[in-house]
Amino acid sequence: MKLTRKLWGTMSLIVVVLIGAVGCSWMPNLPLAPVRSTMPAPVTPDSPAATPTPTPTPTPPPSLQGMTLQLWVPELLSPYEDSDLSEVFAAQLAAFTNGYTYEDISVNTTVKRGIGTGGLYHLLSTASEVAPSILPDLIVLNQHDLLLAAADGLLQPLDAELDANADYYTATLASLSDSAGLWAFPYLARVDQMAYREGITDTAPLTWSGVLSGSYSLLFPAASPEGLASDTLLQIYLGSGGRVMDQTGQASLDRSSLERTYAFFVDLQQNGLLDSERTLMILNAAASWAAYQEGFGDLSAVPFGQFWTEAPEDALPAWAPTEEGLPITLFHTWGIAVVTQDPSRRESVLMLARWLVSANHMAEVAQASELAPTRRSALEAWGLVSDDLVFADTLLSHGVAALPPAIDIPVRRALQAGLVALLQQEADTPELAASTALMVLRR
Repeated sequence: MKLTRKLWGTMSLIVVVLIGAVGCSWMPNLPLAPVRSTMPAPVTPDSPAATPTPTPTPTPPPSLQGMTLQLWVPELLSPYEDSDLSEVFAAQLAAFTNGYTYEDISVNTTVKRGIGTGGLYHLLSTASEVAPSILPDLIVLNQHDLLLAAADGLLQPLDAELDANADYYTATLASLSDSAGLWAFPYLARVDQMAYREGITDTAPLTWSGVLSGSYSLLFPAASPEGLASDTLLQIYLGSGGRVMDQTGQASLDRSSLERTYAFFVDLQQNGLLDSERTLMILNAAASWAAYQEGFGDLSAVPFGQFWTEAPEDALPAWAPTEEGLPITLFHTWGIAVVTQDPSRRESVLMLARWLVSANHMAEVAQASELAPTRRSALEAWGLVSDDLVFADTLLSHGVAALPPAIDIPVRRALQAGLVALLQQEADTPELAASTALMVLRR
């Protein structure tokens, strides 16, 4: 992790200040309730990054001696691989068991696929019916599978266990909650942002007009093998007031927002700022970032964790450009959920969960995995200089939970269809691209 970076642009700092002054009027237009946390007082450029409180050593009562906790995790967190992340995670588990006053408490970690058949949720659901004795005490699930498991009655509610001062980003809590409550401690999140080349203009390319007037060539993924829009495209649409759900809760897109969004891409094409052929070859934000580092484009999508650990000195942070320049990002969150219903194990299980999501431990795992932490104090533990910390916190504070699959898939498929029609010149106006998207949505 680099500890120093150049300032991310005068206009970016002005935008952060303006956010607090004018609010985020576009947020009520989103399909779900706003899920952003209140911005903290700005960190002045001369103030040092906050130092999180050291993680306390857990000390259970004698009744917990001899207990083995069962933890199920996705392959990403396997402590058995030869990787920096595996070493970090394994060391944290070892420190948990070795830190006890009674050292015969252990953690048995089982690694499963993250999603799909044979994955964590599938096996959890199956075992609950045919072999409940092998169920884990704790499990790390992605937000969609986690809410399915909660609806199946497989998880224990955690509302009463959440520390009011835990400083989780609000979008991560929304990701792991439903009308019945909170079902997991937010842990890690996949988040995409943007980066741009320093020195092109003094204005950060956060608005559509800023991208065009500054002549920033845009690089982002549009080659999804599933035919679904990338987070970048969805963020541009949502952040500019687009809706994705109608009053009946069905997937929906509004023509006006579609036409304005596609008009931005038409303007990019007409100004030579979008290479359609290259864009249609980029699979994801990581591939976009790789192309950017090879010298292509001036404004690129990039995974949040990759930017803050790998950014070259001439790259400055941005978010997906929106009509008015207000920030937005999507959180794809993983949470740590409690499965066991045994009250004699609950105290120890909660100790392990809190150990893993403590600020310093979360920061270590997030950095090693190049994912985003879900707590502000964990972000602070990354040691960013103050201006970078302000930017990163601003972006994560204005995140929204990823859409549920029933909404997400048809919306992304339609958005992508309209964009591809433009890039392949099958539609030569924003209006025709919008019609294409709406036609695909209605299928």
